[in-house]
Amino acid sequence: MKKNPCRFYVYAYLRSQDSAHGKKLSPYYIGKGSDGRAWSKSGRVIKKPKDESLIVILRQGLAEDEAFCWEMFYIAHYGRLDKGTGILHNRTDGGEGVSGAIPRPISEDVRQKMSRAQKGRRHGAETKKKMSMRATGPGNAFWGRRHSDEAKATMSASRTGLKRSEEVRRKMSEAAKGRHHTDESKAKIAKARERYEYEVISPDGTIFITHNLSKFSVDNGLRRNGLHEVVKGKSRHHKGWVARVVRELK
Repeated sequence: MKKNPCRFYVYAYLRSQDSAHGKKLSPYYIGKGSDGRAWSKSGRVIKKPKDESLIVILRQGLAEDEAFCWEMFYIAHYGRLDKGTGILHNRTDGGEGVSGAIPRPISEDVRQKMSRAQKGRRHGAETKKKMSMRATGPGNAFWGRRHSDEAKATMSASRTGLKRSEEVRRKMSEAAKGRHHTDESKAKIAKARERYEYEVISPDGTIFITHNLSKFSVDNGLRRNGLHEVVKGKSRHHKGWVARVVRELK
């Protein structure tokens, strides 16, 4: 009997408890298989969970090339521990699982199917909260670690001369149109930019203390960068106002 060409699936093994590499129920391995591969013990470097309820099928009813593509997608999404990019114990980037193999080209038909599968999907509030916890602080697999000088040099070299095509630039521009920061977001951005505490003296001798020199300048009818030039020693005063750094905040 001829086998069903769409018998493949992509699966994940989930953690049974919090660990140094990830939170409880976060994936520690992504695989591609058919039939009973996800539940099989043979030929494995990464052990399957003892509790089989922690084996989750992420995608099913796939042709093999689609399964390879989704496997690579999820591995890239969650990142690899050995590369310092995420929380998975996978040793390859997927796509036939051969280290050093040339990546499989993704056909336009498969790209369209993956795109349609993602459209309209929205994470719930609880899922967003869990994702945030995994990505920040101790929940992040890279928490407390640093890239080596060699890794930094490699990443820098990979980006040298990298240019975005006109098509990519256009799409980025269109995606950004109409987007505006909320008042809360603006407040957070402003707070993040506060690096110094300034003492500002008006022409009549009144002393002010501020952490945001640009906003203070605008609020008092001054040029946005005028007092910054005073602080940097480029001018003695700005419209009679003087300013200096009192202390560094961070």
